[in-house]
Amino acid sequence: KPGPSPQAAPVAAASPGWPVFRGNPQATGTAPCELAPQLEMLWTFSTEHDNFENAVAIVDGTVYAGSLGGNLYAIDLAGGTEKWRSFTKLGFTAAPAVHGGSVYLGDAEGRFYCLDTVAGKPKW
Repeated sequence: KPGPSPQAAPVAAASPGWPVFRGNPQATGTAPCELAPQLEMLWTFSTEHDNFENAVAIVDGTVYAGSLGGNLYAIDLAGGTEKWRSFTKLGFTAAPAVHGGSVYLGDAEGRFYCLDTVAGKPKW
Protein backbone atom coordinates (compact mmCIF):
# COMPACT_ATOMS: atom_id res chain seq x y z
CA LYS A 1 0.00 0.00 0.00
CA PRO A 2 1.50 3.38 -1.02
CA GLY A 3 2.26 5.86 1.72
CA PRO A 4 1.12 9.48 1.81
CA SER A 5 2.26 11.77 -0.98
CA PRO A 6 5.10 14.10 -0.03
CA GLN A 7 4.14 17.73 0.29
CA ALA A 8 6.32 20.28 -1.49
CA ALA A 9 7.28 23.44 0.36
CA PRO A 10 5.68 26.63 -0.97
CA VAL A 11 7.84 28.21 -3.66
CA ALA A 12 7.57 31.71 -2.20
CA ALA A 13 9.05 30.63 1.12
CA ALA A 14 12.06 28.90 -0.40
CA SER A 15 12.79 31.08 -3.41
CA PRO A 16 14.92 34.24 -3.36
CA GLY A 17 12.96 35.45 -6.40
CA TRP A 18 13.66 35.71 -10.11
CA PRO A 19 15.25 39.17 -10.41
CA VAL A 20 16.69 38.88 -13.94
CA PHE A 21 16.11 36.96 -17.18
CA ARG A 22 16.84 33.26 -16.60
CA GLY A 23 16.78 33.84 -12.84
CA ASN A 24 20.31 34.80 -11.83
CA PRO A 25 23.51 36.48 -13.08
CA GLN A 26 24.79 33.09 -14.27
CA ALA A 27 21.64 32.71 -16.45
CA THR A 28 21.10 29.11 -15.34
CA GLY A 29 17.33 29.27 -15.79
CA THR A 30 16.81 26.96 -12.83
CA ALA A 31 15.06 27.58 -9.53
CA PRO A 32 17.17 26.95 -6.41
CA CYS A 33 14.14 25.48 -4.65
CA GLU A 34 11.90 22.48 -5.10
CA LEU A 35 8.72 23.03 -7.10
CA ALA A 36 5.38 21.42 -6.35
CA PRO A 37 4.80 18.24 -8.38
CA GLN A 38 1.51 19.59 -9.76
CA LEU A 39 1.44 23.30 -10.56
CA GLU A 40 -1.86 25.17 -10.63
CA MET A 41 -2.76 28.57 -12.06
CA LEU A 42 -3.16 31.01 -9.18
CA TRP A 43 -4.39 34.01 -11.14
CA THR A 44 -4.38 35.73 -14.52
CA PHE A 45 -3.56 39.32 -15.37
CA SER A 46 -4.97 41.14 -18.36
CA THR A 47 -4.98 44.69 -19.65
CA GLU A 48 -7.32 46.45 -22.01
CA HIS A 49 -4.78 47.39 -24.68
CA ASP A 50 -1.39 45.93 -23.73
CA ASN A 51 0.44 42.84 -24.94
CA PHE A 52 3.47 41.08 -23.49
CA GLU A 53 6.19 39.12 -25.26
CA ASN A 54 9.01 39.07 -22.75
CA ALA A 55 9.94 37.40 -19.49
CA VAL A 56 9.16 38.96 -16.12
CA ALA A 57 11.18 39.57 -12.96
CA ILE A 58 9.84 38.43 -9.57
CA VAL A 59 11.24 39.92 -6.35
CA ASP A 60 9.80 40.29 -2.84
CA GLY A 61 6.29 39.20 -3.81
CA THR A 62 6.04 41.46 -6.86
CA VAL A 63 5.99 40.52 -10.55
CA TYR A 64 7.50 43.19 -12.85
CA ALA A 65 6.32 42.98 -16.46
CA GLY A 66 7.09 45.37 -19.33
CA SER A 67 4.49 45.60 -22.11
CA LEU A 68 4.74 46.30 -25.82
CA GLY A 69 2.54 49.35 -25.18
CA GLY A 70 5.17 51.03 -22.99
CA ASN A 71 3.82 50.19 -19.54
CA LEU A 72 5.85 48.62 -16.78
CA TYR A 73 3.49 46.82 -14.41
CA ALA A 74 4.13 45.84 -10.80
CA ILE A 75 1.75 42.98 -9.99
CA ASP A 76 1.15 41.36 -6.60
CA LEU A 77 2.48 37.79 -6.82
CA ALA A 78 -0.03 36.39 -4.32
CA GLY A 79 -3.22 37.77 -5.88
CA GLY A 80 -2.44 39.11 -9.35
CA THR A 81 -3.60 42.65 -8.65
CA GLU A 82 -1.84 45.68 -10.09
CA LYS A 83 0.26 47.54 -7.51
CA TRP A 84 1.35 50.29 -9.88
CA ARG A 85 2.05 51.02 -13.52
CA SER A 86 4.59 53.35 -15.10
CA PHE A 87 4.30 54.52 -18.71
CA THR A 88 7.11 55.25 -21.15
CA LYS A 89 6.92 56.33 -24.78
CA LEU A 90 7.94 53.01 -26.34
CA GLY A 91 7.28 49.35 -25.63
CA PHE A 92 9.49 46.79 -23.96
CA THR A 93 10.69 43.61 -25.65
CA ALA A 94 13.26 42.60 -23.04
CA ALA A 95 12.83 41.36 -19.48
CA PRO A 96 13.27 43.80 -16.58
CA ALA A 97 15.94 43.33 -13.92
CA VAL A 98 15.44 44.19 -10.25
CA HIS A 99 18.15 45.04 -7.72
CA GLY A 100 18.43 47.19 -4.61
CA GLY A 101 14.96 48.76 -4.79
CA SER A 102 15.25 49.59 -8.50
CA VAL A 103 13.75 48.12 -11.67
CA TYR A 104 15.93 48.40 -14.78
CA LEU A 105 14.42 48.09 -18.25
CA GLY A 106 15.33 49.02 -21.81
CA ASP A 107 12.79 50.03 -24.47
CA ALA A 108 12.51 49.11 -28.15
CA GLU A 109 14.74 52.02 -29.25
CA GLY A 110 17.54 51.45 -26.75
CA ARG A 111 16.54 53.87 -23.98
CA PHE A 112 17.31 52.52 -20.52
CA TYR A 113 15.07 53.25 -17.53
CA CYS A 114 15.55 52.96 -13.78
CA LEU A 115 12.41 53.11 -11.64
CA ASP A 116 11.88 52.64 -7.92
CA THR A 117 10.15 49.41 -6.91
CA VAL A 118 7.76 51.09 -4.44
CA ALA A 119 5.76 53.35 -6.78
CA GLY A 120 7.37 53.04 -10.22
CA LYS A 121 8.73 56.58 -10.18
CA PRO A 122 11.73 57.27 -12.45
CA LYS A 123 15.07 57.48 -10.64
CA TRP A 124 16.90 58.49 -13.82
